[in-house]
Amino acid sequence: MTKRIVRIIIALIVFYILYRYLIPYMHNKYEGCGKHQEVYNQSINGRVLQKYVDAKNHNYQTVVFSGINGYQQGSMIFSPEFYDMFDLINVGDSVIKKKSTIYYKVIFKASGKDTIFPFHSICKDSLSNKH
Repeated sequence: MTKRIVRIIIALIVFYILYRYLIPYMHNKYEGCGKHQEVYNQSINGRVLQKYVDAKNHNYQTVVFSGINGYQQGSMIFSPEFYDMFDLINVGDSVIKKKSTIYYKVIFKASGKDTIFPFHSICKDSLSNKH
């Protein structure tokens, strides 16, 4: 009878560990995939008009950019998956992002040189069949 109780207690502990640590990991693994899909479908071809930290909106790093016609095309909030792109980009720089990719090309106004910035995500495998 005592061995049976010990087995039940061990089984409950194992179940608790699996429930507490493994199941949330499986859920969180693809939590950012919505942002990845959004980036994948995004298309940008414009110049940076503004760059700021939005204190009214959770201190998000934000860039407003123009379209080809010079009018505001949209804004972009920089999440951690962009790494150092926000730190390096400046007003007047050009941003080019083709649809169906996760790469941003930035042409720096000051130097004329360009750099490619990837969107870093654990969800790359979720879009690999679309390349």
